[in-house]
Amino acid sequence: MSASSAMYALLTDIPGPAPTPSTLAFRFNTLNPDTVDPAFTVSAITAGPGVGLFTNAATDVAAYATTPVLKIQPAASTTTTIDAAVTAGCYIEFTVNRADGAAWDPQRVRLKAAKGGSGIRGFDLRSSVDNYAASIIGGAVEVPTTRPTWSQYDSAMSLGTVTGPVTFRIFVFSRDNASSVEFDDIEMDLAVVSVTSATPATQPSTTVFGAASLTPGPVSITPATAPTSATLGASALSAGSIARTPATIPPASILGMLATTQPPPATTVTPATTP
Repeated sequence: MSASSAMYALLTDIPGPAPTPSTLAFRFNTLNPDTVDPAFTVSAITAGPGVGLFTNAATDVAAYATTPVLKIQPAASTTTTIDAAVTAGCYIEFTVNRADGAAWDPQRVRLKAAKGGSGIRGFDLRSSVDNYAASIIGGAVEVPTTRPTWSQYDSAMSLGTVTGPVTFRIFVFSRDNASSVEFDDIEMDLAVVSVTSATPATQPSTTVFGAASLTPGPVSITPATAPTSATLGASALSAGSIARTPATIPPASILGMLATTQPPPATTVTPATTP
């Protein structure tokens, strides 16, 4: 399967999301859009310098089930590839913007395309977001069917959310300047992006950790408790919560300590007196 055939399968065989009302549609009764959502502004379709024949025709394409359709022929025979078509400026374009200038989302594109005759012909969709550098539908598409049989395409557009005007260009490549590519019912789903304003949380009247919001609590100072025994080892004292005053030792304990630690007085022996 060629790259173009693979892209055709991508656009036609994989179902998109559930249908949503189209906000933009060109039916080619004129070159202006036939359907536009009030939230958007859309320009008329115009042609680039590389396009020769450009018309919303209803005569030589009368074989189609519905007319008119948009018929495009290159101005020269040098647009046989998509790169050559981009270089030659062989495109049609239109510009879309949110009416209030806010953000929006180009979601999907749908269209019908056919060749006016035999030979390799196709198109690609690009945008001004990257100055038309890359496809926004996954790559150029080679149209397989010939008038009056339409090939129908439905693809997501890989742009994401945008702000401000975006110009879309459909580049057309064909074998020569007498070989047309024809379009009908170009539709786009354009979504309004809603912006929710965040409400800040209510702040307390004082700063949570500021000095003004802190109330010092009472400080309780409990002195150490001395035991009733005379032994004053470190393990005999129960420490207070904050020892800011020395422990009180009862006088009796001191005396008891002295009594148990002083040596006995010396005994003086007086020799007997000899008569």
